[in-house]
Amino acid sequence: MSRSWQALPDTRGHRLILLAAAVDAFGIGVFYPLSFLYLLQHTALTSASVGLALSLGTMLALPFGPLLGGPVDRFGPIRPLALSNLIAATGYVLFLSAHSFPLIVGTGFLVMLADRLYWASWPVYVAGVARGSELDDWYALVSVLKNGVVGLGALVSSVALAISARSGEALLLIDAATSVVAAALVMSQHRVARSPAGPARAAAARAAAAGGQLPGSPRGRVLRDRGFVLFCLAFTAISFGWTLPTIVLPAFLVQAAGLPHWLLSTSFGANCVLVFTCQSAITRALSGVRRTRLMVVGAGLFAVSVTLLVAAAQVSRTGGIVLASASVLSVTAAELVCGPAVNAVVAASAPPGSIGRYNALFQLTWTTSTAVAPALFGALCLAGGPALWAVVAALMLLGAAAALRSERLLSPAAVVGRAQPANQPLSDTAALTQSQ
Repeated sequence: MSRSWQALPDTRGHRLILLAAAVDAFGIGVFYPLSFLYLLQHTALTSASVGLALSLGTMLALPFGPLLGGPVDRFGPIRPLALSNLIAATGYVLFLSAHSFPLIVGTGFLVMLADRLYWASWPVYVAGVARGSELDDWYALVSVLKNGVVGLGALVSSVALAISARSGEALLLIDAATSVVAAALVMSQHRVARSPAGPARAAAARAAAAGGQLPGSPRGRVLRDRGFVLFCLAFTAISFGWTLPTIVLPAFLVQAAGLPHWLLSTSFGANCVLVFTCQSAITRALSGVRRTRLMVVGAGLFAVSVTLLVAAAQVSRTGGIVLASASVLSVTAAELVCGPAVNAVVAASAPPGSIGRYNALFQLTWTTSTAVAPALFGALCLAGGPALWAVVAALMLLGAAAALRSERLLSPAAVVGRAQPANQPLSDTAALTQSQ
């Protein structure tokens, strides 16, 4: 397979931070299969109480997301990335002594706060180093890296827990260690990439002279960008499709349709493997398609997926397994098609000095669906297949329509993925990143 078909961007000068991302992703993969089980084993709380405590910690961290964009714009993404790893390490260590409801809420809050800070910073770094048409390729590379390593971490955690159910303490310490190592690697990248601040200031001054205002000012600029706000609303609706395998598959198919439990782990593994092996090639193959149109295709594939899920409950056990597997493949295809594209829209839409704020607003899209989907889809699964299909289809239709409408309001650089030559920086964000 040729380099061009793999759609690999030029990573020279950025390999330390990619290594940091891989180390961090491994820790995440270890943690998520472990967290709930560990708390059940080491507390006297019921599963309902543990779930409620973790949900409360997550909800408390959500409002911090939009507040983090300004500091990232001001100080650059490097330091916030390292800080997010250190906060996560603290949360993992505190899990060892989280034996009460309030402590679980607090540790869950710390871990999710680190997650919010990480995702407010990492896309900003990528947007700063990507060169023109490489923007989609960079996000594809990150998706490949994270899916592969998260899957590896989850496998290690699962094997360790299968060998000994009491291995949770060691795994949590491994999580903390990976976060500290990732922070050190990020700061090492900071020292390697350090250059005089002059280029960044010069770029900011040029942008201010051209646009008549300083980068990042005023604070409410992102909310007045009608095209971007509409794009975020569109993706909020479409992002509910990402929750289908993790919520609808177990709640509807395993409990309501009686399909085997091994289908869940197999589906997760297949999703990770397909993204790891196919993401870069798919992104390169679709490089000439408008990013907003890729969102529409993704919405259609999510609608196909829920249709197959509902149909799987109406056929024989064997037929249900086949249809459920096809549904997971449809979800994965949707992720492959529009995942890197939507992140690239965010980066290409932001004016100089505002990408942190734009990215922070965008993070509310999928955090909203993540928070709302369990309650919404849980109720719909109890109501039955037709209600589930109708709501998901309506969300996908609304998202697709809003995406097409936003296409007319967004800048051409945000909509057309290959509008710039590969050797041209996307914006002055590159200079700002290098100067951190």
